Formats: sequence, structure tokens, C-alpha cells
Amino acid sequence: MGFSVLVTGSNRGIGFGLIRELASRSDVTNVFAGVRNPESFPDITEVPNKEKIQVVQLEISDKESVSSAAHTIQKALGDNDGGLDMLINSAGIISGPEYTQVEECDSEDFIKTLNVNVVGTHLVTTTFLPLLRRGSTKKVINISSKLGSISELTRLHDVMRPLPHYTTSKAAVNSITQSYALTYAKEDFIIFPVCPGYVKTDMAPSGVLTVEQSASNIANLAMKATKEYNGVFYDSVDGKIINW
Repeated sequence: MGFSVLVTGSNRGIGFGLIRELASRSDVTNVFAGVRNPESFPDITEVPNKEKIQVVQLEISDKESVSSAAHTIQKALGDNDGGLDMLINSAGIISGPEYTQVEECDSEDFIKTLNVNVVGTHLVTTTFLPLLRRGSTKKVINISSKLGSISELTRLHDVMRPLPHYTTSKAAVNSITQSYALTYAKEDFIIFPVCPGYVKTDMAPSGVLTVEQSASNIANLAMKATKEYNGVFYDSVDGKIINW
């Protein structure tokens, strides 16, 4: 079947950039675009190699939706011998106001952000483990942020807008990623978080990187990753290690 990848949050931003970037690569044959609402998926008529892309309904915080998506992808890859080679957990949100002080952060926004960014990432990863075990590379890349690093958050606190629910969620993403990396290293999984850089998207309109630049950086890092990358936090812009 060749090399197969699932990207969550593929209907916009970095996720959509990743499916376009991965579909353009000759060594990738199947790109599964996980989206909450397939009807909102952008037109890919002009996307090169669009025949590699299969849109799959996937609401990462809904157990039934995630299970159904896994069944759909398993069927597409072949029930008995096809495996998923790479999972990129790109879906994420910032619920509530864009700017908020810690004491002003609404508890419902906190819960919603954690549920999608952390619990959703965990749910997708654990559900797709059986398919990943049958894949050739067993890679899981979780899109995180430098703001999920305690040391980086401390350094950047005075120059970045305060988003306590988002930064907390990304720190938790790093933690759950490390738990997976340590647990499944013995099965030769390669699992690590990646900072995409400050990317201009709907979530960050003042970003300095284009989606295309970030997607290319992430794809390059993900495709070349070896077992030494397992459990290490990387900056996709310069390829350097980020301190926890």
C-alpha cells in the first residue's frame, strides 16, 4: 500500500497545509485527512496529487467518531495486512477570548481547550495504536508549542499574549506525548512533540511563518525522524531540541 499518514484537524491551517505537503511527496501514497465536518473541507481540485487524499470524518473529542474513523481507515488500508505508518495530531483549539489574564480565564473555556487538545490527542492516539503497530514506521507526531515548555513560557511570558488555558493544554500534550514515548519505545514506536513555529493562521493572525513553510518543516522532520527522536521535543523551524 505504500506509506500512509493520518493528519487530524485537516480542514484548515497547519493541518490542511500538512495534507497538501504530504500528498506532494513521492514516498507518500495515502493521506487521510481527519476533519470534524467533511462538508467544510476546502476544495482540493487544484491540489497536486489530490487522488492520494481521502477525507475522513473525525471529531477527536468524540469516542464514537474516532472509532468510526479508525474503522474507515482500516478498511481503506486493508483489513488484514495494511497498517498506518504515521499519525500527526494537528487538531487543536483556543476556546474563549484571545487575550485573557490567568484570573479571568473562564473554567468552561479551560475545560473545552483541555478536552480537545489533550484528551482528544490521547483518544486518537490510543485508538489508532493497533493500526500503527502494523505500519512500517510507527510514528506519532503531536503538534505542540514552545508555550507548552515551562522554561520557554517563562522566557516568553512578557512578550507573548497570556493564554493560560492554551499553554496549560500544550504542556499537558507534551506530558502525554512523553508517556506514550516511554511506554511504546520497546515496540520501536517513534513518538514526539513538535513546535510548528509562529504560523499565520486563524488562531494566530499575526504569525510570521506561512502555513506552507511550517507544513514543509514539520513534514521534513517527521519523515526523517529515527528512534533517537522518540520522546524529544523539537522545534520544526530550526530542528533544535526544546527544553521541557
